[in-house]
Amino acid sequence: NQSLWLDEASQAFMSQKSIYFIIFERTGDFHPPLSYILYHFWMMVGTSEIWLRLLPVVFGVATVFVVYKICQKLFNGKIAIIAALLLATAPYHVYYSQEIRMYSMTAFFASLSMYYLQSAKKLGYVLSTVALLLTHYTGIFLVAAQLLYKRDLKLLGLIFLIYTPWLPLFWNQLANEYPLINI
Repeated sequence: NQSLWLDEASQAFMSQKSIYFIIFERTGDFHPPLSYILYHFWMMVGTSEIWLRLLPVVFGVATVFVVYKICQKLFNGKIAIIAALLLATAPYHVYYSQEIRMYSMTAFFASLSMYYLQSAKKLGYVLSTVALLLTHYTGIFLVAAQLLYKRDLKLLGLIFLIYTPWLPLFWNQLANEYPLINI
């Protein structure tokens, strides 16, 4: 029930640009590129506010399903249903699953990363974790916690190797965001 606010409008505006622009020329923005790229392709179908808000809804609903699967694997079906119901009705989850930003994507990729970590499906874990890191920088905290839990340096090395091409662009964003830091 709200119109686009500044960050959402900025997300939509930048997502309409070329993939090259999204990856290499987004100055003044301190976020990884994956959500912009996903929105870029999503906006090829439509640009109405309802259509733009549908993408985070899809990720929000998918997150509820992934949380259900995690809890089903770790506990049982009854607890999985309760956990999914709690997430599906959590006010912050509902709110951010309608916002034209990367937050519901971050929750989805973080949940998927945890699911694959618990399932010991290494390729799924690596891909979902890299997607998380390319969606929001806070994903590094989950990766650090997972490393403490799993201590699999080979997987972490593979994730870092795949993520490495983004590092120079991250440092550039960091220098633009915090000009007093000489990187």
